[in-house]
Amino acid sequence: MSVRTKALRLALSQCNLMKNIDDPQVSLIDLTALQEIYRVGGNLPEFLVEIIDCYLQEAPKLLSAAREALAQQDSRTLKRSVHTLRSSSATVGAMTLAKLCEELEALAIAASQAEIIDHLQLLESEYYRVAIALRQECQRFINADKPENRG
Repeated sequence: MSVRTKALRLALSQCNLMKNIDDPQVSLIDLTALQEIYRVGGNLPEFLVEIIDCYLQEAPKLLSAAREALAQQDSRTLKRSVHTLRSSSATVGAMTLAKLCEELEALAIAASQAEIIDHLQLLESEYYRVAIALRQECQRFINADKPENRG
């Protein structure tokens, strides 16, 4: 881990974003957001699964666009990609990821390229954890909807 990454982790820990980041027992997803999507979709797990699948397809594209924008020193595209990821992450309940995106948006304005790279790496790592958690939650909603599991 680089010195910059350590400093970034320290700074984030002071604002409670990194709290329990390595603890697999801590939920990465605000389940109330998923429950709201489920409710809006008529309590059909298929609707929730479709929304999550769309997120899981689009988020890597946004991360790739952010990384490419960073390489080209295109702060406008970087901010736009991260802002879009922030909004969609919040929609599916990935609140820590959304907060990391918000911070990267701010860093894109005034931080050094090295700081932005470190933060983007942290954001990408959090995304992969969120993707796993969302897949698990999809399965949980599907299983709960099976006739043998209904109350």
